[in-house]
Amino acid sequence: MHGEIAAQAGLQRVLRGVKVRDVMDAEPASVNPNETVADLVNERLMQIMSSSFGDVLELSRLHKVNMRTAAYMLAISRVATVHRLRGIYA
Repeated sequence: MHGEIAAQAGLQRVLRGVKVRDVMDAEPASVNPNETVADLVNERLMQIMSSSFGDVLELSRLHKVNMRTAAYMLAISRVATVHRLRGIYA
């Protein structure tokens, strides 16, 4: 666990001052070239976390289980969906 935290901290240090314009090939209209890569990553992470929290909360209320159980149910459901779509050896 500590190794994961150290790796994440190292990645944040590396990305902290990097501007988007320094790493992109073409300038997409939706990205501010002066925004840092770390800001973009954090923004996307917050979107994913908010969406996932809502999914878990909805499942928790629907099945009347605690959030931890609902998170397990959602994770298993997502893995099963990918397994069905890609097959066992993909």
